[in-house]
Amino acid sequence: MDKMRKLALAVLFSFVAFFSHSEFSYAADPTPNVPGKEIWQDRDDGSGGSQSCGFFTGCTVAGTDVNIRLTGIAYNNGRIVPDDVYTQVDLIGEGMGCPDYKLVGYSKGGTWESVVPGDKIKTNCRYSLRVTLPSGTFNDGTEVEAQTYETPYAPEVQAACGEDECDSDLGVLQSSLYELCSQIKKGTDQYDACMTCFTNNGVWTAVGCIPSQPESIIKTIITIGLAIGGGVVLVMIMVGSFMLSVSQGDPNKTKEAREIITSAIIGLLFVIFSVTILQFIGVSILHIPGFGE
Repeated sequence: MDKMRKLALAVLFSFVAFFSHSEFSYAADPTPNVPGKEIWQDRDDGSGGSQSCGFFTGCTVAGTDVNIRLTGIAYNNGRIVPDDVYTQVDLIGEGMGCPDYKLVGYSKGGTWESVVPGDKIKTNCRYSLRVTLPSGTFNDGTEVEAQTYETPYAPEVQAACGEDECDSDLGVLQSSLYELCSQIKKGTDQYDACMTCFTNNGVWTAVGCIPSQPESIIKTIITIGLAIGGGVVLVMIMVGSFMLSVSQGDPNKTKEAREIITSAIIGLLFVIFSVTILQFIGVSILHIPGFGE
């Protein structure tokens, strides 16, 4: 029996390792350091004056210039970007009719400043900021490769904002959380899923996105539980089948293998019927949105 358990664990670990590797084996792109980020709009304060309103932290209005000031820009080895090296900053639009806007210029001592014209800021669009440093070689021979940093998306742009809808925080909220996504290669489905997860206030984990809403959390936990249960059943059927094939007619080994396969099939039936039961509980009792779909 101990040999059977060891064999089952070995197969299970192989199963988990295979799917973990196929799901998360993307090499992360190098990410530069951008510690200082101030992005804001200057808007009327209602008394004839002007106030600076955070672009990523509060209400944002269409048709108004966006000021950008980045400080401490450096490669991930800590080397400040040389003054004679172009730093590219892109404002990335999300949604139909939401344009991207490219700004290229020199940073001075790791500080970069520019303005995005107001006509590029459209209603119902959301924007993120992407900073790209080029590859090159420093005077002492140190080589660096191209590196990219990307912020989370700002709130959706409004047609108008009230005078009291101005956040004085000019930084970027939750930027540290988004650093988790930088561990996944950009341009892959997993990277896009990670960014979307944090954009929708979810939490990215090894098993995917865990939403923040209670109903969605319950649905996700149940779905993951059923997937794990199905995986364990598959492993046990494989173990039982293997033991049956190598039993060489031994009655005890044959009996043990058949018991494993029988238990696995019973477990599989339980998983199948539990889906129906849980759908009934989720829809009729807990009223979890989308659970019965």
